[in-house]
Amino acid sequence: MKATARLVADFEALEASAGIEPGKVPFYKPPGSGGDPAQWSGSNSITSFLCTDLACDPCKSGRASLDGMVLKHGDYRPEGVGMLSNGEELLQVRSFLTYALTEGRRGTPHR
Repeated sequence: MKATARLVADFEALEASAGIEPGKVPFYKPPGSGGDPAQWSGSNSITSFLCTDLACDPCKSGRASLDGMVLKHGDYRPEGVGMLSNGEELLQVRSFLTYALTEGRRGTPHR
């Protein structure tokens, strides 16, 4: 199954199962909330899903591909003012990914 199809299927599963109603699974239970459903999050939003390991795993495999990528035409630069070469673009993507991984706030509870 392609990563995108797997992400869609995983999100749909979370969307159907998450909640605080009987028969549903809370998305998040804060520490110390015990059996108090009023403190739990039943969020089944895309934002909540993107904070899960299910959403993160395909990104990790993509990261491995990105880190090992060698461009055949790294020096190619499209015509136009301010256009970056393929190699410069790849450096920008890697730089953004590093930023997102170090500055991101995964695990923030969603209500």
